[in-house]
Amino acid sequence: MSNSSLFDYLYKVSFLSERIANRILEKTLVTDLCRIINEQYLHTIGVNFYVRDMVIQDKKTKVQLWFLNNHPRFSYVNPLYFKGSSSFLIAFNTNNGNALQSLERDIEGIYEFGKNIPVYFLGIEISPSKMREIIDEIIEESKEDEGDEEEKEFKFLECEYQEVIDSKKLEDQEISDFLKNIKTKYDELDCNYFKVEENSYENFLNIFDELVEELIRLEG
Repeated sequence: MSNSSLFDYLYKVSFLSERIANRILEKTLVTDLCRIINEQYLHTIGVNFYVRDMVIQDKKTKVQLWFLNNHPRFSYVNPLYFKGSSSFLIAFNTNNGNALQSLERDIEGIYEFGKNIPVYFLGIEISPSKMREIIDEIIEESKEDEGDEEEKEFKFLECEYQEVIDSKKLEDQEISDFLKNIKTKYDELDCNYFKVEENSYENFLNIFDELVEELIRLEG
């Protein structure tokens, strides 16, 4: 809980998600209610920062949103940004049958950082056509800065897109079994699962409110 007179609670939520999933969450959460703070801080590799001011249970709550880049080349630096995290949110595409395989690395890093920090898994339905739309947006926005690193990023996104084309959709039972195994392997990890359908991305706002309410409850 904060001692500041400007707000009652201050939390840091770190997002560790596929690039496309992160993009959707950013576009959903980052509205005029958010104050973009990138311009006020030095550029940090592999992270997008935002602050969301909320009123939860009549309490003024400030939430720092840290969107970490889940590209493999940032895997070495992401754990450095875990410090101060109140919770982690890991989003994945339920249309990608291979999505769960890549989550273990992130979970292991989180577990080593802090066993009792809440972890929220978010299954997002992202169709190939929606992925194509977002990838094209990213490429268009990055044209002026295009270089070797951007080229690698584009290739990575195209591989992610092709993976969805070639794989089957994740079944609910597969996800349930995965989470059960995670809870068994990392016995002290506090994890929860939410699902968002493709035409209902705005529902994530309600899920995010629930997440913050839970953080307030845990603080007691």
